[in-house]
Amino acid sequence: MQKLSAPLVFITLAFIMHGSLVWPQGVVASNVTENAITARATAAVMPQEAAQATAIVMTQESVQAATEAVAAAQAPLQAASAVMAISSAQASAAVMATDPADPTMLPLPSDSGQSKAAVASTSAKQRQDSVDIENIVREFLLDFASHYKGQARITIETPRLGNHASCDDMQPQLSGKQALRARMTVTVRCVAPAPWVVHVQASMSIEGGFYAASRTIQAGSTVNQNDLVMRVGDLLRVPGDAVLSPESAIGFIASQRIPAGTTIKSRMLRSPGSVERGQMVRTEVRGPGFVAYGEGKALESGAPGTRIQIKTDSGQIITGIVLDAHTVRVLM
Repeated sequence: MQKLSAPLVFITLAFIMHGSLVWPQGVVASNVTENAITARATAAVMPQEAAQATAIVMTQESVQAATEAVAAAQAPLQAASAVMAISSAQASAAVMATDPADPTMLPLPSDSGQSKAAVASTSAKQRQDSVDIENIVREFLLDFASHYKGQARITIETPRLGNHASCDDMQPQLSGKQALRARMTVTVRCVAPAPWVVHVQASMSIEGGFYAASRTIQAGSTVNQNDLVMRVGDLLRVPGDAVLSPESAIGFIASQRIPAGTTIKSRMLRSPGSVERGQMVRTEVRGPGFVAYGEGKALESGAPGTRIQIKTDSGQIITGIVLDAHTVRVLM
């Protein structure tokens, strides 16, 4: 079958749409030549319709030409994109194939991260570690509590440190009065190389024994073993002068009445060789080449070796050193 040209096909379709083209009876489209169809179409179509058909043909040809032109213009861009994609894939493959053992081929971000880590590590070493401070405070408190007969427990709060430089010489000390308490502040001073001060909060307990009166002890009576009973508790929460050993009470004289169950304090007792206020004592006055004896009234209490005032029978007030429970020596 002979193929029809594109202009002829469009013209034929135009005639069919307008109903102006009539095929003869028995004529088969395959037997109609291109020239015969063109002649009939030209004779049957009015000038206006011919112009419209021509415009349709030209328009379709223009669209096709424009489409081909756009396709031709896009071809180089698509080719360039394909080349770039291939180059990018090749570059990625090259990076993935890099030998990690070769430091010169490592990616830059990795090197940068290692450098930052090295700087951070060096900076951390130059700063003071809070653990070192806690250990120094703990050792200081344990040494301070060594004279107690008990088991010490210490809790230290982690000190707040800023950019405190690492210290080679730290000196701890108790803030305020130099005495252990259940809760206290320990001041740590750095002497070298760079001075700084930090305050550390610490809690402490010392579980040990102390003594109380097992029965009522009358004033002026001598304390013996049967008068004492041991109790166990936190030694930092009992009175500071509580009796912690029986030797500190047995043989001493009660200077006041001590009810049963009362924690015995050293101020409630006096040494057997001590003098009580208001007590009559013998005075021994010594000077260059002489010794004189007399009597007087103690104006205050005192243990052996302490100085107290005595009022003599003549009304004179003198100061002497307690020798024992009955004698006070006065040096002229």
